[in-house]
Amino acid sequence: MDRVGPPGSFGGTDIHISFKGKMELDRILSIPVEKVNTELEERFPSKFTAGDILFFLKDYDNEHQDFYWIDAGFIEELKKQN
Repeated sequence: MDRVGPPGSFGGTDIHISFKGKMELDRILSIPVEKVNTELEERFPSKFTAGDILFFLKDYDNEHQDFYWIDAGFIEELKKQN
């Protein structure tokens, strides 16, 4: 089964970051592929602010799913760049 997402996506379900402006949602950025998104399905992101950690689930085949965590420091870098 092919997993096809919208244009610019990496797979069927990707994790995106949004930054809120003064009045409303300003920007939605795709997390760089080397950080999280792949051709598989990544979902259920949760950021633990005390440790600056991003947790997420990667779905391999609807029967095999694993939780991952990465240093979420890159989010602030993306915010500064964009």
